[in-house]
Amino acid sequence: MIDGFRTLRREWQPGNERVSDLITRRLSEKPQSLREAAQLIAVLGEVSRDVAERLIGIEALDQAIDDGLLLITDAVPVFDIAQSFDGPGAVADLRSESDLVRLGAELTPHLVLAAMGRAELRERAAHIRSELGREELSATARLHLSYHLHRLGERADLLTLREDAEVAAAAGMSDAVVAFTDDLPTFDPNAKDQEIIAELLCMRADALSELGRPEEALRVLAPLLGIGDPEAALRAARIDVDWLGEIERSTERLAAHDQAVPEAAAMRHLIIARTSSRTEIEPLRTAAADDRVTPALRLSLLAQQIVEEVRRGDPQAGVRIFAEHVEGPLWHLAPPSARGELVYRPCSMRCSVRGRRWPILTVTFPRSIGPASPSTMRSSLAVEGSCFSMQVMRRKRQTCLGKPRRCSP
Repeated sequence: MIDGFRTLRREWQPGNERVSDLITRRLSEKPQSLREAAQLIAVLGEVSRDVAERLIGIEALDQAIDDGLLLITDAVPVFDIAQSFDGPGAVADLRSESDLVRLGAELTPHLVLAAMGRAELRERAAHIRSELGREELSATARLHLSYHLHRLGERADLLTLREDAEVAAAAGMSDAVVAFTDDLPTFDPNAKDQEIIAELLCMRADALSELGRPEEALRVLAPLLGIGDPEAALRAARIDVDWLGEIERSTERLAAHDQAVPEAAAMRHLIIARTSSRTEIEPLRTAAADDRVTPALRLSLLAQQIVEEVRRGDPQAGVRIFAEHVEGPLWHLAPPSARGELVYRPCSMRCSVRGRRWPILTVTFPRSIGPASPSTMRSSLAVEGSCFSMQVMRRKRQTCLGKPRRCSP
C-alpha cells in the first residue's frame, strides 16, 4: 500500500508532475480560506464534522462543502485489517461516531499534498496542533499527521511512535511503519524502554517482510534472536519459510519455543504439513481452533487442512471448510495475505473424476477490484465441485474449469 493506494508495483506513485500542476492550478482559483480547508483535510485524511468545524471554521467549512472541495460522508471504518503481530483477536477499530469530512471533487490527500511545499505543509501541521490535541483526533487522523511530521523531521517519543506504528501496521501501510521506525535506538535488553523498542523492531521486521525485503527483516530481528525472544523467533521462522525456503532453519527456531508458545507449535505443524507428502489432519485442526494462535496463522492452518482433506480423498470436506470460513470471524481479523492463502491454495488442488482432472475450487472475481468488503468479494466467488458440487454461494449457476456451465451433480 502506497499513500493509501494498493498497487502491485512498489515504485508506483499516485500522481506525477503534470497532475500536481493541474491540482495547483485548480486550487489557486479558489479563495484562500477554501484552499487552506482542503489542505488541512488532506493532511489529516478525514476528520469528524465537529473537529472540522473547530479546525476550519463553520463558515469556511460550509463554503468548501458547497463548492465541492469537501464532502460529508457517513461514518464508516476506513481500515479494519489486523496484522498477525497485533495478537489473537486484535482488530484496528478506526470508526468515528459522527459524520466524516473528507476531500471531494475527485481529489485525494496525496494529490493535494504533492502540490504543497514543505513550508506550507509545516504551517498546516502547526495550525492543527495549535487547535486540537492529539487525543481529539481519530486514529486515522493521528496516523496521517504523525506521518507528515515525521517527513518534516520531527521525531516522536517511543510511546507515541508505538501507537502510530500499530495503527499503520493494522491499516496495511507497511511503508509508513518502516518510515516511523527508521531511527530507533540501539536495542539493549538491560536498558529502559527496551520492551517498547523490541515491539517496534518486530513491527519493522513485519513491514519489511511485507514489502519483500526479508534479509533486512532478519537483520532487524538479530538483536532479539540473540536473547531468545520468542516473538522474534516466530517472525524469523515465518520469513525463513515464506521468503527464503529455509525449512530446516525455520523448524529449529520454532522447536526451541513450541512447548511454551502455542503459536510456535502451530507454525511447526503447518511447516511439517507443507513439506510432507501426507500428514495428520488432527494437529492442524486443533491448532486452527486455538484462540491463543493469531488469526493469520489459524487461517493458514485451515487452508492446509483443506489440502490434506483432498489428499485423503475427501474434497467435499475441504469445500465445507472453505465455505464455513471464507467470511467467518477469522476472515475479518486476518490480513489480506492470509485471506488470499485460504482462497488460492485450494484452487491449486485437483482431483480425478471420471478420468479427468478437476479443480477443487474455482474462484472468480469482478473485473475491477477496488476497496471491496468481504461480503462484496464473497458474492463474486463461485465454487464448483463436479460430482461433489455444493451450492456454497447459493448460486444456481457455478463456474467449472473457468467456463460458465452447470456442474454435474
